[in-house]
Amino acid sequence: MNFLIEIKDMSVHCIIGVYDEERLKPQELLITLKCQINLDENQDLDNIDNVTSYADLKREITDFVSSSKYKTLEKLITELQKVILKKFPIDIQLLEINKIVTKPAKSVTLTPIADQVTVDKEFTDFVKNRLKGLPLSQSDEISVMILGNAMDFKIEKISPKGIVRI
Repeated sequence: MNFLIEIKDMSVHCIIGVYDEERLKPQELLITLKCQINLDENQDLDNIDNVTSYADLKREITDFVSSSKYKTLEKLITELQKVILKKFPIDIQLLEINKIVTKPAKSVTLTPIADQVTVDKEFTDFVKNRLKGLPLSQSDEISVMILGNAMDFKIEKISPKGIVRI
């Protein structure tokens, strides 16, 4: 039985770039991996020894990328793919790495997608703290854990335009 697994927009920092000024400090990369996994449904799929550990896969990606010092994304993605395929029994369908440049947010307007909520300063501060450090852009849909439940929001408006961080 085949399963499609996706790790989307995993944030990792590393030294990368052709120019000296790019290599002065680690840059943030967003990594997306889509892979197909073939499982024998007759095995105990609740036993971690019979399935791929996504925690191990994410840790391998993070460890490899964060310690790398390649000049180009093309070299990084080629070498990362080799490492993943050597250690994990998966079929990679997509491996994407993007550099992101963010600006500090001046304002971010969120709208709850399904829930109705009373918004006060305490709630606003709570959500703001949950989103600190995350890259955000207009029209994104995000989930915030509140009292053990996910509350989904759509980002309606951002200033300045582009990708921002709170």
